[in-house]
Amino acid sequence: MIIVGDFGLSYEQQKSQMALWAVMAAPLMMSNDLRQIDPQSKALLLNKNVLKINQDPMGIQGNRILKINQDPMGIQGKRILKTKDIQEWTRPIMPKGSVAIGILNTGEGGTGAKVKVLCSDLGLTSPGGYSITEEFTGTVVGSFKPQQYLNVTVVPSGVFFGSASPL
Repeated sequence: MIIVGDFGLSYEQQKSQMALWAVMAAPLMMSNDLRQIDPQSKALLLNKNVLKINQDPMGIQGNRILKINQDPMGIQGKRILKTKDIQEWTRPIMPKGSVAIGILNTGEGGTGAKVKVLCSDLGLTSPGGYSITEEFTGTVVGSFKPQQYLNVTVVPSGVFFGSASPL
């Protein structure tokens, strides 16, 4: 259950809940009074881009990305999280080859985290590259090849939520 529109969540925390809900392909259950919801929260709940990703016809649930530790001591294959406060989530969506991307900052304070992630680590491996769009606003971030880095700043308790479509 998400609590978008309930008292106590910042706008960024509400966006984080909506992004993870969409990536997980979960049913939408809300715990708020829709008669009393503020316009900003209502707009999040009705965001067509986010709803489209959640309702993607493939119906495949997203996953959190873990990295393989390339330990110089030769201990390989141990799965570790990339960074302490940053989580990367992906979900295959239509059209074929497209991917929803969630980069969540679970940090609690300070400034935004500058996140640099290799596109191929997000499953973006098509040699032709991808167009990446930020889904809350519909803004195109740019075109990226698998060997390029996506650079985003994610505020504490916030999320970058986008989609990548093959070029």
